[in-house]
Amino acid sequence: MIGEDPLVHPKSEVILPPAETPTPERRISTAEKSWRYVWHALNLRCPVCGISPIFPPYYQFKTALDWFSTLPGCDHCGYDYQREPGYFLTAAWLLNWQVVIVFGLAGFMFLDELFRLSFLQLLCFNTLFTLVIILLTVRHTKALFMALDHLVDPVGGPPDPK
Repeated sequence: MIGEDPLVHPKSEVILPPAETPTPERRISTAEKSWRYVWHALNLRCPVCGISPIFPPYYQFKTALDWFSTLPGCDHCGYDYQREPGYFLTAAWLLNWQVVIVFGLAGFMFLDELFRLSFLQLLCFNTLFTLVIILLTVRHTKALFMALDHLVDPVGGPPDPK
């Protein structure tokens, strides 16, 4: 009706917000952001939006080194995956080698206890085992490092909702 205030509902006299006013978003805690980034990393997705993959799909591999290479960036939010040279070196030392050491020691003790092999046999089997572990965990290590880096020092992509 002409002349009526659009903020007042005609039957209840309650003040309503206008439709074009955005509703305030709820504040996201650091813990919730952390779990969100870790979940995205474990799924090998962009740490910011969780939509685009970090690594190329298997059918696009041209060489074996493509297993270790990230895509240039997120197609959805623009987050840059490839930083300066040596960016993932910290990930290799801090995260991947810790995983390899834990699995390597556990594998060594497991093989020794279960099969009672000689030291040379244990060393050979465990070397193969740890090489497989390295190959299986290197992508997740890089993704987790990117998520941790983005949590500590956010760079690029859309701003996180407050």
